[in-house]
Amino acid sequence: MRIPEVATLILSAVCAVVSAQAQTAQGSTDTSKSYAIDIDATKQWVDTNIDLRAGEKLHITATGTITYPEGPSSKPPAQTFGPDGLARSWKDLIHQYAVADGGHGELIGRLGSGDGGQPFAFGAASDFEAPIANRLFLGINQSLKDASTATGSFHVKIEVINPVLTAAGASVMGGPAEGRISSITMALVDKVPRRVSDP
Repeated sequence: MRIPEVATLILSAVCAVVSAQAQTAQGSTDTSKSYAIDIDATKQWVDTNIDLRAGEKLHITATGTITYPEGPSSKPPAQTFGPDGLARSWKDLIHQYAVADGGHGELIGRLGSGDGGQPFAFGAASDFEAPIANRLFLGINQSLKDASTATGSFHVKIEVINPVLTAAGASVMGGPAEGRISSITMALVDKVPRRVSDP
């Protein structure tokens, strides 16, 4: 199957879900759920074990510090920073980070375990609405070389503001992460490259 055909199938499924949601989605609850997770400086990605439904809203706050040790001959010097990471400079142009415009060492996230998931920045505090149903992963916007010598950790609190949906409403909006759509699965979506060159 060609990429344009896959994209068309995905778009059709999304339109069908939105249309069905407008017609049949049911009420919400006022309850919320909270989670606390530590992200070690040596990790690239950490599985939160939180399966989000499409439309669920999160409020994420993070504390703690990470330190990159000084380089040979004290160049560069040791650098300590919080969840917003270090300001990017011209030296970062030669490095490839998961979130290209995010801070170096910033707290980041993505939905799904595959490389097809688009990472996004969280920083020290952020609100987020899950566009699709999938597992939430947290990480640090750094290279493998950075992770190999880094010390410290971020303590992250995740509040699911509206674990909103009734079972019927959740199935309309995409269902739980393990839900199935007959012709479109997350495995198929994960294979679609984030960048394509065709028109």
